[in-house]
This record gives sequence, structure tokens and C-alpha cells, in this order.
Amino acid sequence: MSFDSQPMKSRPSLLAAALLALAGCSQMPSTPQNTAPAAPPRDLPPIEYDGETLGDLLVAESAAQRQSLRVTMAYYARAAETTHDPEIIGQATKLATYLEEHEQARHLAGLWLERQPDNADALRLAALADIQLERPEQATESIDRLLAVHGSEALIPLVAEARGLDEGANQRLLNALSGLAERYPEQAPLWYARALDRRQQSDLEGALDAVDTALDQDPEHREAALLRTQILFEQGRRDKALGELSDIVDDAPE
Repeated sequence: MSFDSQPMKSRPSLLAAALLALAGCSQMPSTPQNTAPAAPPRDLPPIEYDGETLGDLLVAESAAQRQSLRVTMAYYARAAETTHDPEIIGQATKLATYLEEHEQARHLAGLWLERQPDNADALRLAALADIQLERPEQATESIDRLLAVHGSEALIPLVAEARGLDEGANQRLLNALSGLAERYPEQAPLWYARALDRRQQSDLEGALDAVDTALDQDPEHREAALLRTQILFEQGRRDKALGELSDIVDDAPE
């Protein structure tokens, strides 16, 4: 059975909406860094199934059919520990994320990454769990690896899940993305995140510098162009802001 990692609750906010705009703008082409895939350690235990584990999986599936997802979670987690199978570990990680069991999700994501260090879903769910657990440095490490191996397109599902985060977690995710801008200087979405982050902190000059860098990297980055007009307006440069906004509307009336 497959479990989506979409959160059960939706808490829309202005910051979440900004992050979702970031997801849309990150669809531009990108080239991952020249990073070699990380090789799994050689001393990992083999993938094994026994009769008890097969029984656990049957119970898990039966519970899922009855929507007893926490029972399913318990049996999947045990099977993940005993089989060492990345398919099972992945299912357990996604279900723990769905159920908002953040400690469990992070532990399982760690097991998954031991087997598949460059798996995009594992890196994304590890980062989201660390964001929820207020571990921004660890989240940044996972996002860094995600970008290095998979490029900016990997940001799309990551930031799309911001709609399920509370305001504090949204801000931590934004901080993590912002902190990677210098490491990936050609990635306009990260400079856009930096601009959003600086604006949230009332650093309008820093926000303007970051949004200008985003536009230098991608002149067609419409969300960044709109953000620039908002920052200018908030700086009191209203005529300039309205003039640039008029140009944007002329270029894209929709």
C-alpha cells in the first residue's frame, strides 16, 4: 500500500503562500552540482524477510484497509527495522510523515538514507522532519544534498508541503533555503527565498539585494519581480514601485 506524505492538516498562511510561489518559480531548468553519489556503507545488514515479518506486513495492510493507520505505522516501522528493505522503510517513513510523527519519521528517514543516501524522497522527508523538530542545521544539510544531487526541481515537492507547516516551521524552512544561496549562487529560487527571509526579518535592504540577485540569475522570474515592487513600496519608494509594477502588468496582463 502506498502512503502520500501530504500532511493531514492545512494551515494556510502568507508565508506558506510565498513558499508555494517559490515552488512554482523553481521549475526553471537547473544543473545539479558535480557531486558523486554517496555510496552506502559496506557493513549494512542484508535485506531479509522471515515469517514473523511477513505476518507483520499482513497485519499492517489489514489495519490500513480499516483506516487504523497508527496500527499500520507500528507494524511497518517494525518491519522496516527487521527487513532493512528500502521499499518498506520508505513506506514507513511516508506514513510517519503523514501522521505527523516527526521523531519516528526522522529516524526512519535516517534508515532509508543509510541504504539510499541520494534518494530524493528520503532527503526531503528527513529535511521536513528536522524542520518540524526545530533542527534547522540538520535540515539544511539534507536540502544541500538534495540540491547537489537532484537540482532545483527537487525543491518543488519540498516547499509545496509548506502548506502543512505552522508559521514557525515555515520560517525555519525559509531560513534553511536562504542559507544555501551562496553555495548555489546561480539558483534564482534560493535568492528569492533569501529575499523572502530578509523581508520577514524587516531587513528591506538585504531583501532588495537578494531579489536583485535572483533577477540577475533569471530575468524572467516574475515572482521575484513582483516581490521587488513590494519591497520598494515598503521602503517608501512608491513611485518607483508602481512604475515597475505597471511594466510587469503591461508585460503580463494576466
